[in-house]
Amino acid sequence: MRQATSRLGSIEKQLTDRTSESGLHEAKLKELQEELESRTRLIGELEGTLEAKDIELKESASLVDKVKALHGEQCHELQKQIEEVRKKRNMCTGTPFHERNFKKVHSPLSRCF
Repeated sequence: MRQATSRLGSIEKQLTDRTSESGLHEAKLKELQEELESRTRLIGELEGTLEAKDIELKESASLVDKVKALHGEQCHELQKQIEEVRKKRNMCTGTPFHERNFKKVHSPLSRCF
């Protein structure tokens, strides 16, 4: 009987220890689940932010391309206008623009300038 009582006491102690360990494991598991949920939410938020930044970047790149194209068109148009002015001045003077002497103030063709 003493053996049975001793054995029963030992089993009760093991049961108490395991119950305590089980409670600790449950608490740790709950903590880890909450951390996982928190990180999952954070990942979702970061993915949303990343998606928005990706869209913003694509829009910015598109605008840069449009500005470059517009700038190129403007440069081309200005070059055409410069050439037209040069042609017009050459017709008035018969002298290429870069070869003219600008010190002549009273030229009969001064109306062309």
